[in-house]
Amino acid sequence: MKLQHHKTIKSSVPLCFVNETDILIAKNNRLFIYNIDSDAEEFLLELASNFFLKNVSKIKILFRLLRLGVRYAIPITNQNVLIVFNYDFYEMEIKSRKIQKTFTLPRGNRPLNVVAIKNVKGFDEGLYFGEYFGNMRRLPVNIYRRNSKRGWDIVFTFQAGTIEHVHNIIPDSINSCVWVLVGDFDNAAGIWKATDNFNKVTPVVVGKQEYRACVAYPTKNGLVYATDSQLEKNSIRILKEKNGVWDSEFIKEINGPVIYGCKVKDDIFFSTSVEGDSRSKGPIKKLIDKTPGSGILSNNSVVIGGNLAEGFHVLYENRKDGWPFILFQFGAMIFPTGNNNSNRLVLYNIALRNNDLGTSIFNLKNNEYGN
Repeated sequence: MKLQHHKTIKSSVPLCFVNETDILIAKNNRLFIYNIDSDAEEFLLELASNFFLKNVSKIKILFRLLRLGVRYAIPITNQNVLIVFNYDFYEMEIKSRKIQKTFTLPRGNRPLNVVAIKNVKGFDEGLYFGEYFGNMRRLPVNIYRRNSKRGWDIVFTFQAGTIEHVHNIIPDSINSCVWVLVGDFDNAAGIWKATDNFNKVTPVVVGKQEYRACVAYPTKNGLVYATDSQLEKNSIRILKEKNGVWDSEFIKEINGPVIYGCKVKDDIFFSTSVEGDSRSKGPIKKLIDKTPGSGILSNNSVVIGGNLAEGFHVLYENRKDGWPFILFQFGAMIFPTGNNNSNRLVLYNIALRNNDLGTSIFNLKNNEYGN
């Protein structure tokens, strides 16, 4: 498989696929439908923002500093989309262009992922997310589910002292379970298994950075995931059960931690991030730190793609820019949510030299794998 550049869309975030050809994109707080085949854009609406933030968001470095704009969305149905803007959840009906605020996060940052659970035996279908916030004291952490009235109910709580936050929730129809990826350090890092509508949630592998992950993909051979550690070398791995014992097997070393991933048809894609290790630095020094953590092997954010049968290969690289990690964000490439059944890979570049804060679209040439 080789990536062939198709199109660049400046100053835009690809949020989610709403069908095979249409992507919801954001330009600051303005929403559009972009057709991946025709390259046509259709304006939908503008989310309310005060005069100051609306104008500040036009300055790229301040846009990054203040974490402005729409950064996450996920389809609810073919015509309805959940949008996360600042600390609020909105639901938008695409055809009518009606939008309604339905929820405000009670604490912490916006969730790293909102996930649709569907066709998993023993679980109510719907959208779920786990709380994501700086939680070094390891306070209780909740998992929420969207209810029929567009509200959100707590369906499970990790007790105090257990984890720091939830990275992702992975529905697994193959094994009739849901995997919960949690972080970050010591015994807080790990992979948990939920069954019976979150009535039973148990740790599977915990306590090592090789179990710390943000994205994972169930396969008939096991759970494929990539590690997310700025402290140690990272790798693509597969979690398998053998004679009642879970084991994480090494597949491939990668150059940095993985926060983002996606599937395009049967292929899995991961992107590595460039970040620092701020644990030992003071409150001021960590903000201006530009030294990569020991688990980061290069200053490039890299796309790695492939599958278990044909292996995983580096397909694209984009170099981190010169701005500090904490203040102006990690160097990373972020993929839209939703089902991508196209022949294109879509990603958002942030804190990178090439097309920073813009969308890059690549053609995928199937069955051509190389180093």
